[in-house]
Amino acid sequence: MSNQNIKDSSDMIFISTKFKDICVPLDEILYFETSPQPHRLILTTSTNKFEFYGRLSEIEEKYDQLIRSHKSFLVNLSNAIELNKSNLSIKFINGCECYVSRRKIKKIQSFISRN
Repeated sequence: MSNQNIKDSSDMIFISTKFKDICVPLDEILYFETSPQPHRLILTTSTNKFEFYGRLSEIEEKYDQLIRSHKSFLVNLSNAIELNKSNLSIKFINGCECYVSRRKIKKIQSFISRN
């Protein structure tokens, strides 16, 4: 992912999509997920979805508050309202859900208990 697609800031994420540049506050982000289209990610906020070129690993390195819950998801647990261990999912404030791998359940639980 080049610097043109995502730039670092302490409380904002800057993303370049095909048609526009977007500035998203970290506290509005619910999760990032891999897109069915190769090399693309989908950013889900409480009100919108944005698709752009990028890699989860590079975003994960830059932002400590985003946690990998699954190989295809990077979540902002400050916007999560429920961790469902039986169906392996995280539910967010707007009703969206994303997957949690069995291997990541304990890490996510410990992160939630610290905050």
